Amino acid sequence: MRRFRRPGRALRGMLNRGFRRSLRPGGPAARLRRAHQAMADRQFAAAAAEYLALAEAAQLRGLPQGAPLLIAAGMAAVEGGDADRGVEHILRGLDEFRRRGQVRRLALAARRIGGELRSRGYPSIADRIESQVPGGGIELTAEPSAEAVRLPAKCPQCGGSVHPEEVDWADPRSAICDYCGSILPVET
Repeated sequence: MRRFRRPGRALRGMLNRGFRRSLRPGGPAARLRRAHQAMADRQFAAAAAEYLALAEAAQLRGLPQGAPLLIAAGMAAVEGGDADRGVEHILRGLDEFRRRGQVRRLALAARRIGGELRSRGYPSIADRIESQVPGGGIELTAEPSAEAVRLPAKCPQCGGSVHPEEVDWADPRSAICDYCGSILPVET
């Protein structure tokens, strides 16, 4: 019988270098923070490009962050005046939810995005996005659960917006950030 051994010094060093590399100025975590900051600063073209690059990298690795990042790229493109490209990215993100079998998540995201677009003056784009909501009696709660309400508004690691009704829960006391995958503790 083979016993589990603790990784050797060389392997631990490689793993730590990988983590440190992600925190470097050009690493994924830093790029994600820059994309969120560009969006907050209304530099929509820069934000869209960064979100799209991160989304494509996540999709290549099979990571679930691809869908929210595509949607963020689409929202940035729409806000930046490139509605056609924005809709294309948003629909790709919603299709990623569909492909992963996350139908409820797809419906919640489409409803939220449609509302955001409508409130920002894009009713025709909102209608197109909301038409992606599948039928079939998907139960969508009007209000998030008590735990979800106590989540932070922004991820403390990457600065991304937290949508409490859409997050995946790691356990009853913590959720997972859509963008960076870090744990979001429930605020007490």
